[in-house]
Amino acid sequence: MICNRVLHSYKSSKKTMSSVKIVIRNVSSEIIDQTTKVDKYTINHAVVGNGKHTILLLPGAMGTMQSDFAPQFSGLDKTKYTLVSWDPIGYGKSRPPEREYIPDFYVNDAEVLAKLMKNLGKQQYSVVGWSDGAITGTILAALFPSCVHRLVLMATMAYVTQEDVDIYESLKDISKWTPQLRSKLEAVYGAEYLERLWTSYCQYFVNLLSSSNGEVCQRFLPQVLCPTLVLHGELDPLVPVYHGKFVADNISNAKFHLVEKGKHNFHIKFADSINSKIDQFLSEK
Repeated sequence: MICNRVLHSYKSSKKTMSSVKIVIRNVSSEIIDQTTKVDKYTINHAVVGNGKHTILLLPGAMGTMQSDFAPQFSGLDKTKYTLVSWDPIGYGKSRPPEREYIPDFYVNDAEVLAKLMKNLGKQQYSVVGWSDGAITGTILAALFPSCVHRLVLMATMAYVTQEDVDIYESLKDISKWTPQLRSKLEAVYGAEYLERLWTSYCQYFVNLLSSSNGEVCQRFLPQVLCPTLVLHGELDPLVPVYHGKFVADNISNAKFHLVEKGKHNFHIKFADSINSKIDQFLSEK
């Protein structure tokens, strides 16, 4: 099956794929760290398991496949599923280049992912996206409907409001973060790049409200045709619940589940329960 993009023409990459493999340990699973060239980007990714059903796991802002999906790599059945994930462009080991928050950078991420999966021989797969990864996953499902079998969106949003802008403004100053979080990310990015990266990320959303009427990926929701599960934390302090409900209400074949007592990273805190819900949804006929 060849992936068909419905909103824009798809130009297949003529770049040759080169891979460098390094074994790294992660909780209870072994991940093979692979570096692949897609267009001008060096993409760090991993493929774990040998199941017939491929799941593409998409991390959030500044996240990596290990920081954001360790419980899924270790907890999902790797005889039933093949798990694929990446460090998004400009994050983790997918550098250089640095992350640029250009207009429609989520669309660019989706296009690069489609090419990466094609290079890996994955013609059809389900997508599980968290936070920023859920936005990218939505666009991927909309642009390449023949590729995306099922879609799970966690802590997602499709637009920004003044309330969201106020949240981003309050989070800009990384000196106010907990020392644990700041030191964890500084170990990956260094203090200078982390501050520059996060400030630019927050400013991107602040600018969206005035430049694009808050549009993030709302225009893509009607084009998502695959069965979709939207999971949202009841107590999410970063992305209020109404965002998840809006996404579910505007995708034709979607259902919504509220994660009680869940915050933004509920898929990590309640990993066993969330993994079970993901497995159940992806196993539906």
